[in-house]
Amino acid sequence: MVDTGCSTITGPSADVSRLMKILGATPYMRDLYQVDCTNTSLLPDFTINIGGTPLVLKAEDYIVKVTRYDRVSCVVYIKGYDFGGGRGPLWNLGDPFLGRYFTVFNRENDRLGFAEAR
Repeated sequence: MVDTGCSTITGPSADVSRLMKILGATPYMRDLYQVDCTNTSLLPDFTINIGGTPLVLKAEDYIVKVTRYDRVSCVVYIKGYDFGGGRGPLWNLGDPFLGRYFTVFNRENDRLGFAEAR
């Protein structure tokens, strides 16, 4: 699901937990995690496959520098949430995805189109 009203990427809690371990992330606040700001260039790309097409997010897309109480933290804008309603595992693609990819909503034909932003 592509969501223009969500500031994060949200996915199944178990998947996001595994991803945070790979990133070496530690709890930040609420459902968010943080990573060491000195190593963000070493973080892996995050690939989302939609309709068989790989769409790649780089660390610069999913890591946001946040200043709180004069302290800078590098926050991972991917968080876990298990959507109910019997839809099964669901990824909600918010601002980190929409900042990397232009998204065209074709409601007439029930399609989405993506193009990498430059």
